[in-house]
Amino acid sequence: MTPHLLPRRSVSGRLAPTTLLCAVVLLPACHDGPPSRPVLTNVAEADVLGSVTADGRYLSSVKYPSLVLHDLVEGTESLLTGTWEDGGFPYESRISPDGSQVAYTRYRLDGFELRVARSDGSGDVILLEGSYDGRGRLSVEPRAWFPDGGAILAVAVVRGGDNELLIVSLDGEARALDRHPATSLRGGFSLSPDGRWVGYHRTSSHPSEERDLFLFSVADLEEHLLLEKPGDQRFLG
Repeated sequence: MTPHLLPRRSVSGRLAPTTLLCAVVLLPACHDGPPSRPVLTNVAEADVLGSVTADGRYLSSVKYPSLVLHDLVEGTESLLTGTWEDGGFPYESRISPDGSQVAYTRYRLDGFELRVARSDGSGDVILLEGSYDGRGRLSVEPRAWFPDGGAILAVAVVRGGDNELLIVSLDGEARALDRHPATSLRGGFSLSPDGRWVGYHRTSSHPSEERDLFLFSVADLEEHLLLEKPGDQRFLG
């Protein structure tokens, strides 16, 4: 689920981008008739490695070996992908801001694919792919969509184990924003409403397991420490 980032205003009235309030709000789906409690069917069979639509109605998840879209109001589900003869399976997925597309990673025995599927199940396309025996990236997983729906924020694992923060456009062009030691970019990724800031948590000193909170400026390609103190801080995302 993607949280809203609420910039705190300073006394002068200007936004203070280095101080954010992180909140997660699950809104009931908009529909005719009395409100109903969202339900999820077949929870035991689904790995929730996905996200929820902006209206709170649909949830993407993995129901091995397919990617599934759950209707949390009706309690139904629909397949976004079929099965693959090469033994591949979907993993992390993120729904676009308008709910019309789902970005997801498919792992194969010999590599990976970053794909975008239509929410109506009418097909999907490959944006990026790589091989485990090549020199490029070993995996690329979606973490959030940019607000205009034109690009995806993703995290890659490169040869040697380091993590890359990427912007991937819908034409398959990938641009690296930053790189960190192996497994340091743990999660909680969320974009500000204007797409200029990325919030996340990561370990400050490898191989420490304690995470701190950071903001990354997409325009300036600079990381800013948001919160550092003893303990394990996590950015909700």
